[in-house]
Amino acid sequence: KHMKKGSAIINTGSITGLEGSKELLDYSATKGAVSALSRSLAVEYAPYGIRVNTLLPGYVETALIGRYISNPMIAKALLTQTPLRRFGTPQDIANAALFLASDESRCITGLELDIEAGYCIA
Repeated sequence: KHMKKGSAIINTGSITGLEGSKELLDYSATKGAVSALSRSLAVEYAPYGIRVNTLLPGYVETALIGRYISNPMIAKALLTQTPLRRFGTPQDIANAALFLASDESRCITGLELDIEAGYCIA
């Protein structure tokens, strides 16, 4: 009731919520739940003019994956599977969030936006 028409909710999931990972079972399950919740909220809040979308980052240069990508062999293996041959940056995620929060995306709701340099399509 505190949000007005034209507001935007942006949730953060992960590509692991789509693909899963045996080493990250709990993380993958919760990120998948974020996506499902966002889709349901998008339908529920649409009549009120409130948009709900989800960002799905891949490998982003943060402390969370720093231990992996600081290892040259692991970094090379991940980049080999990534068409754009780069990791995301926090700024890449912020740019996507700014777009989804702006009026430029006023006709977008229920979207899951992959920000993963093509990793999921490779």
